[in-house]
Amino acid sequence: MEYDGTKFHGFQRQKELISVQGLMEDSLLKIAQENVTVHGSGRTDAGVHAIGQVTHFDLMNNIPPFKLREGLNYCMSEKGCSVLDMSIVSDDFHARFQAKSRTYIYKILNRRPPSPLYDQRVWHIKNPLNIDLMQEAAKYFIGRHDFSAFRCIHCQVTSPIKTMAQCDVIEKDGLIEIHISSRSFLHNQIRIMAGTLVQIGLGKEKAIWVKQLLEAGDRRKSGQTAPPYGLYFAKVIY
Repeated sequence: MEYDGTKFHGFQRQKELISVQGLMEDSLLKIAQENVTVHGSGRTDAGVHAIGQVTHFDLMNNIPPFKLREGLNYCMSEKGCSVLDMSIVSDDFHARFQAKSRTYIYKILNRRPPSPLYDQRVWHIKNPLNIDLMQEAAKYFIGRHDFSAFRCIHCQVTSPIKTMAQCDVIEKDGLIEIHISSRSFLHNQIRIMAGTLVQIGLGKEKAIWVKQLLEAGDRRKSGQTAPPYGLYFAKVIY
């Protein structure tokens, strides 16, 4: 499924706030007359978009997947959320706990003029970025590291150790994209990584700064937290 993150207060259901999970559960209640819990493969924050979110739910009502998808899109598409595909899976499948890899993409528009077409869809950086330097720095993220310097102070995960399988900086369709893959991430980790790479791309720090930050483990020394609207939850592998 995909959604416009700027229209939601994140994926997870929250009392009196609009969320992706809440919208989907409310829509299923209207369609199937059942109270169900929707489980997402990742809990995106407010403002973060998705182009490849995967969810699952248990339904007693025997509605064909095609009709269920059409019903959900009828209820949700005008509110910023769309189901791209739907199928019946085994009873023991879990969208979150069985995910082996998650890929996020951070998108940057790097030019002087802003773009109304990309409003709230990319991080607009006016000054030129050195992509080669950003790619060199990104390589330091790959592998198993202590990412204490790249998580927000409110992150409740016990261990800051994560393994990055991919961190690439590429040019695509006039944008700069940062592709990052791992089984799981710390809170705000990708956005802080993106903010750090932008600092390097602007020439404010050298590529080896990433290595130094990983070793120091101090959030106060790393780059800014990039805006949420440039981030896309892109893919899940099972």
